[in-house]
Amino acid sequence: MRKKILILNDRFPIRDALINLGDRAMVSGLYRTVEENLGYEIVSGGCKNFPYYNIRRYEKERTKNNVESVFSKWFEESAGVTRQSVKNGKWMSDFLDSNILFRNRIFQKVEEKVKARFSRGLMETFKPFLFKKYFAYQFIEKIKSVDCVLFNGTAIVADRFSFYLPAILFECYLARRLGKKVFTVNQTIDIEDPLNAEMVSHIYRNLDLHLTREPLSKDALLRLGVEEEKLISSCDAAFAADYQATNQVSHLLEKEGLRKGAVGLVIRGDRNVDFETWARIIDHLEKVRGKKVFLAFTCITQDEHVYNELKKRCNLVRISRFYDYKELTLLLKSFDYLITDRYHALIFAIHAKTPVIPINPAFKTIKTEGLFRLIDYPINVIPPVGRETYDQVLHAIQYIEEHNNELKEILAKASVDIKGKLAEDIREISRKMKESEVGH
Repeated sequence: MRKKILILNDRFPIRDALINLGDRAMVSGLYRTVEENLGYEIVSGGCKNFPYYNIRRYEKERTKNNVESVFSKWFEESAGVTRQSVKNGKWMSDFLDSNILFRNRIFQKVEEKVKARFSRGLMETFKPFLFKKYFAYQFIEKIKSVDCVLFNGTAIVADRFSFYLPAILFECYLARRLGKKVFTVNQTIDIEDPLNAEMVSHIYRNLDLHLTREPLSKDALLRLGVEEEKLISSCDAAFAADYQATNQVSHLLEKEGLRKGAVGLVIRGDRNVDFETWARIIDHLEKVRGKKVFLAFTCITQDEHVYNELKKRCNLVRISRFYDYKELTLLLKSFDYLITDRYHALIFAIHAKTPVIPINPAFKTIKTEGLFRLIDYPINVIPPVGRETYDQVLHAIQYIEEHNNELKEILAKASVDIKGKLAEDIREISRKMKESEVGH
């Protein structure tokens, strides 16, 4: 019988409508890699199954108990459900799904607006709060039905996402308590806060294998006390996404007016943006380098306003619409180079073999630095754009124009090598499973 694997934090059922293209590509690549290299049947674990186990509750309970006691208590709460409570929860959940109050045109419009902004709808968000026991029961039954569990860590194991960190770690803990092998993949570890570090250390040390997105995260887990033999420095699953070729390339290029001499920008809009310095960079590209500058988005709700602000200060062209990652990657192939502080935009450019100037986002993270530890790339990651880094960006522009073909060759080789390594690293899960079977 075909083995089953439960993927936690896989963004199902919203993955095809995610507002962030990086998340779409990442989930696509993870599913594709698991299917091709493990051959397991995938069961979706969804996301935020226990949203009420947040950092506020954890902090309160941690003052009187150690980490294990807090998570053990939550395990007893979640596993100790009665048949009647499950039956009642299912009835109420089905009632809300079918009730005319939530199926009318007004509610559906509100639901669509919420999904467009946050990816998740109102029902998906509030049901786990309203029907805790029923949703906990469903999740536990999923775990029991599979052979092993895979946690898609992404950038969520980080101090900046600490509010839901206990809930996310609890899903891994729950699977381990139920006797399943638990593996983590596709993750950056940005943990320094002592409370978070203690929690991550306790949970991760008891899991079976960790595939990080880059070597800096492997180093972070070593500092948290995870055994080295449980760690593999791998890469982001977006490298393995479905970048299917399309016969619409020429149409896309013509529609967007992309010709030789085009430079692309993707700028994060969810943090402080130094619009004045970005405008100076764009002016330099246009007036000194003779480039036509295009602004694209990888997150429509966070980045769109960047264009409105920059348009007041300089001359640039906005890509006409919010393309999916496959189409955007095709467009990137036509740029002379890309300048971006978006992590997955860099991965799309690497796949497209388009030279990049990588810039750190305006928040503390190791993920961009870590990404370029995977590649022998001669342009260093630049700190966030501002007056003090303006000259660094101009120096990188000069270098990228003088060595464009050389950089394309470096990225072409890196893209192939990284994809191959990801496939090999994922197969390590299968080897671990076979070892456990022999042990039994």
